Amino acid sequence: MISVSELWDNEPIEGDRSRMLPRRLRQLHKAMENTIDTQVRRYQCPKCEKSFSQSYSMYRHYRYECDSLPRYQCPYCGHVSKWSHSIYNHIRKLHPGQDVTLNKLY
Repeated sequence: MISVSELWDNEPIEGDRSRMLPRRLRQLHKAMENTIDTQVRRYQCPKCEKSFSQSYSMYRHYRYECDSLPRYQCPYCGHVSKWSHSIYNHIRKLHPGQDVTLNKLY
């Protein structure tokens, strides 16, 4: 059972000092603020116009994808990709029964 003192928190929400809300509502309010902040915050690639919600995604794009040529090639049909796992999946799907290998272009 939850006691009344656990349910209510005497600290007001930031910016709203006149009202006091239950602790669970404050937690929900904070979670909603965090969700809104992550939807607005974007990390833009310095080389191109792409933007990402996560900084590590932008860094990966900047380092491995942006302005780079594909590095891997399918040995059976010449399909190319910047990611080795993409070639492995391509071979498993389009060339069943073949050895799952790839050609590294550089």
